[in-house]
Order: sequence, then C-alpha cells, then structure tokens
Amino acid sequence: METMHYLPDQLFPNLDKFPGLKELSVRINGTQDVLSVLPGEFPNLHHMEKLIIQTSTESDLSKLVNILSNFASLKILNLRNQQFPDKETSEKFAQALGSLRNLEELHLPTGDGIHQVAKLIVQRCLQLPCLRVLVFAETLDDDSVLEIAKGATSGGFQNLESLDLTLNHKITEEGYRNFFQALDNLPNLQNLDISRHIPECIQVQASTVKALGQCVSRLPSLTRLGMLSWLLDEEDMNVINDVKERHPQSKRLTVHWRWVVPFSPVIQK
Repeated sequence: METMHYLPDQLFPNLDKFPGLKELSVRINGTQDVLSVLPGEFPNLHHMEKLIIQTSTESDLSKLVNILSNFASLKILNLRNQQFPDKETSEKFAQALGSLRNLEELHLPTGDGIHQVAKLIVQRCLQLPCLRVLVFAETLDDDSVLEIAKGATSGGFQNLESLDLTLNHKITEEGYRNFFQALDNLPNLQNLDISRHIPECIQVQASTVKALGQCVSRLPSLTRLGMLSWLLDEEDMNVINDVKERHPQSKRLTVHWRWVVPFSPVIQK
C-alpha cells in the first residue's frame, strides 16, 4: 500500500485497519506531524517490509524509534532527510537497527544526534547480514567513516552492493586517506559514492589518490565510483585510469568526478 497525497489526517490514524500492510511510503510537505497521529496498534503491523518517511516538518521521531524493533520483517527503511537532533533518540535508533535482521536497504537520517552516535550505528549495521544498500550521508567524520572500513575488513557488510557516503563534509583529506587504506573485503560492492557539494570541494594530495587507487583495486565488483567535487589534476587521473585498466570490471567501471553544468565553473582558492 502506498499512502495518498490527500487526507493524511484520516489515513494515518487508521493504519491499524490494514494488518497485512507491507509497504508504507509517507511523503508530505506541510505542517502536520504525521507521526503524532499514528495509531497505538501501529507497532503490530509485523508484515511491514518497506517503510519510507520523508516529511518537511520537525516530527517527533522518538515514537517511531520506540517501535522500530517491532518490524522484524522490514527490508527497506528510508529516513533520509529526517533530522535527529538529540543524542538520546539517536542512540535508541541505533540500538533498534540491530534487531532488523532482514534489512536489505537502509537510508539513514541526518542531524547532530546521528553524527554523535555514528560509530554506534555502524556497529549495529554490521549485525545486518542481508544489507545490500547503505546510505550514510552528511553525518560522518574521520572516526566514523573509518569504522565502516574496519567493519568491512573484519568480515562485515559481505552482501553490500552500494555504499553512499555523499555530502559528508566533516571528513577531512586525512580521514578519506585512512578510509581508503583500510577499506577491504567487500566482494559484492558495485557502487561507492564519496561526492561532495561544490562549495565543499576537496583538493587532495597524491598520497590520497594513490590510496584511493589501491582501494578500488581491492573492490573486484566495483562498476561505479562517484567523487563529484574532488579536484583532480592530470596526474591524479592518470593514476585512476591506470587502476581502471587493470581492474576486473575495466570495461564497466566508470568514475564520476565532473559536474555537468551549462557554464564553465570558476573555482577560487
């Protein structure tokens, strides 16, 4: 069941009338806090496999966090763009993630609370054996992104196919370099995205590009590398192209590092 774009005040309080509900997608632009009107029986919808919540309001997410572990059948959870401002709610959210053992696709929320518990979230994600898609944007720093690499190297994320780490502007060049040097043991990873916003573009040293190249070489299934707003010179591209030529997916591997814009960008140092 896909939620409708009208009468949400009538629909949400009656969701418990659909005990076999498997999919719920909530996309609302407005002032209403939809989570505040969820029925008390909502946690009993144990067949839920797909849950997407995208609202423009500051919803009280604590209610959702408190019942999240009830959805043991959940395969897709998308809370991207939802803000978790406080640490307490974010810690509860992280703990609940560990119980979603069937989860295949996870789009994490943002906010300062998520940033504070990012390493804990990574540790809980390592307990999800079916995870294929992980979107962890905007909230990672040097320590937490390294936790992902360490977890993978230790045997976690074995089924991961897509790792989206876009817009993590708290990660420094050193943080990226350490991440590249540590990341290994992801046999099924096809997509790795480390893109940034244009104002947050990053110019890296040759040692970082070398570490990236070595990292790509250790990802045998990789077919897409997204690194928009990385300022690469000719020597950098030579390193990356050399890696591409020797890669198992050489005919399919693409590197996206240039924005497509209808004008010539001017970058001021």
